[in-house]
Amino acid sequence: MLKWIFRIIIGFILLVILILFGIKIYLENYFDRNIIVEQAEANTSARFELEDISIGLFSFTPSLELDKIKIGPKDEFVENKVHIDKRPKIENELISIDNIELKANLFPLLHKKFELNKLIISEPKMKLTIGKKGNNNINQLMKKTDSTDEYSYDEHENQEAEETAEETSASKTSSEDPAREFNAKDIPIAAELNQIGIEKGEIDILFKATDQRFLISDLYIVISQIDFDPKDLEQHNKANIKIDTDLLISNKDNKEQAKLILRSHADIRPMNPMTGKIEPEALYDLTIKEGSFIVALVAMEEVKSTLSTLDQMGLDLSLLSKKAVVEKDANTKIRYKDGKVSFEEELKAETGDYDITIQKDGWFNVLNNQHSFKGNLLVSKSESDNLLKNVDSYIDEQISKAKGVKIDKAQVKKDLLSGIVKDGRVSIDFSSKGDISDPDVKVTVLPPSLTKTIQKQAGSIIEDKAKEEGEKQGKKLLKSLF
Repeated sequence: MLKWIFRIIIGFILLVILILFGIKIYLENYFDRNIIVEQAEANTSARFELEDISIGLFSFTPSLELDKIKIGPKDEFVENKVHIDKRPKIENELISIDNIELKANLFPLLHKKFELNKLIISEPKMKLTIGKKGNNNINQLMKKTDSTDEYSYDEHENQEAEETAEETSASKTSSEDPAREFNAKDIPIAAELNQIGIEKGEIDILFKATDQRFLISDLYIVISQIDFDPKDLEQHNKANIKIDTDLLISNKDNKEQAKLILRSHADIRPMNPMTGKIEPEALYDLTIKEGSFIVALVAMEEVKSTLSTLDQMGLDLSLLSKKAVVEKDANTKIRYKDGKVSFEEELKAETGDYDITIQKDGWFNVLNNQHSFKGNLLVSKSESDNLLKNVDSYIDEQISKAKGVKIDKAQVKKDLLSGIVKDGRVSIDFSSKGDISDPDVKVTVLPPSLTKTIQKQAGSIIEDKAKEEGEKQGKKLLKSLF
């Protein structure tokens, strides 16, 4: 009897293995590279390349992996529906991904619950060009086109078409936006997602309006501890997100303007619990790491151009154009909601030449580039000492022109520097608003004219002497009368 039970068990195990092999073979045929590429190209205006697919069923968590993905502009191989094995390699890809790995636990589906253990996109790279009207080259690739439409393969023609195209995506109403149309309450099952993210990503962004280039490298975005139940979004609607990256900003001459080494994490609420729509809200702990630098502080360069009085009195702010390296980690908290990033705490970055502070409640809208900041530039003690020596020389020179009148230099200097020197350091309060690429910067306190300051003091001295002399003459007159 035991022998037959053993045979039945062995037979059952073999049957399960055969079924799994059958499912694996079926899925591999279903997930054929050519089929996936055909479907992707049929629904976009792009050419796709996929090197390999692997399916793992013989583990507690079944897996799916896609290797070496490339996406580029549509070409004649797509138009002629050439089999992917007979095509040359894509050389002008706009998007590439080294690997996509997905692991899921299927058993909880029996209880109407989906468990995703892992969905990681490794080493994605993207070349993004944003036109003067806000359109971009990636959106053009993702749009589905009628196969009967004419398609231009010339890269320059495509770029010109992008620049002159109307911002159809911007003019669309929210009802046409799939992300906004998505409603979590319509999902029939709860979900527990352990890890979703991007590792070692790179995004190269060219802004046509300013010819600035933003290179986002070593991008690490991982969302974990995801708890989601469409029937109870008040209690089950949260996740943890970690974002680390390096941001390098270059100008149109390909000269580095800044490098920011950013580290952040937050607990995030992905959905609006009332409506069920995707409306993420999060409070991030943000750190700008030591070693980050700014070569030309755009906002402060604007301030410099408005302070001709400072140049005249010896306060030369050319140090704003020098490379300023952050000497220690700068920490703050920022809130993200509806595209708006707001500072919940002040941000203070200390460099060798100056400290730059952005006050609490400053904000930046990532959807339209609008911003409103109030801040302070505090020049280092050593640099301030040098600048104030120049101011002393300037004051001496101007006072020497007021001949015949004794001027109180200390009072003149106090009046002149009131509001722009604190504890022996040059301090400039400023505000900045409007488009962040072309900010409207204003200085809160401007120094008075030194000439007027001297004239005012000299005039006061002359008036006092005249008054004193008048009193003397009056006394003499009274004595002569009586």
